[in-house]
Amino acid sequence: LMFILAHTSFLTSRDVYALIVLRMVQTSLNHGICDECAFGFAAFGALMSSLFKDISGGYRFGQLSLRLLDRAKSKKCLPGVYAVVYTFIHPFLDHYRASLEPLEYAYNTGMRCGNISFAMSAVCQYCIHAFYCGEELATIQTMITKYGKIMIEHNQGQFYKFLLPYRHAVLDLMGHQLGPNQLIGDGMNEDHLLEECLQLKGTRA
Repeated sequence: LMFILAHTSFLTSRDVYALIVLRMVQTSLNHGICDECAFGFAAFGALMSSLFKDISGGYRFGQLSLRLLDRAKSKKCLPGVYAVVYTFIHPFLDHYRASLEPLEYAYNTGMRCGNISFAMSAVCQYCIHAFYCGEELATIQTMITKYGKIMIEHNQGQFYKFLLPYRHAVLDLMGHQLGPNQLIGDGMNEDHLLEECLQLKGTRA
């Protein structure tokens, strides 16, 4: 249950997310290890790296989560663990390019296992990291269009919204937009997104 709540709260309330992650780690230490513990330790490592700036400590928890994942009997937690480790932990110590293959694998595994939300989270970061790595702009545009359509088809449009600024940047660099200071065009509409963010207030648009 906490495994499911953790991802939902990450998209709605970071404070609640942090509490759930801490409770997952506490429960693991008090009652033993299960498959979902790998995600708990990965998420705790991400908090250490991103929130507490303890990069080496976060990396150790990330490695622990990957080892627990190797021992797990199923792959239902793999998309979530990979999405967290290769988004919030590994980029502090390794090149973004090293995360591309694991994130793509997490997406494919999640789609096969029915773990759609974490699959979309992984492929969202896959597109973003490809942009940071300097992949061909046309290739990134094709990727965002392809996976964005899949996100919308699976009612995971919030992840597509995360990609809109990158799509806008790609189109702008390719000369198809009005300019970097005007976030209105085929890539995104700044006014519409701002209005939606104000309506959602504390949640992530």
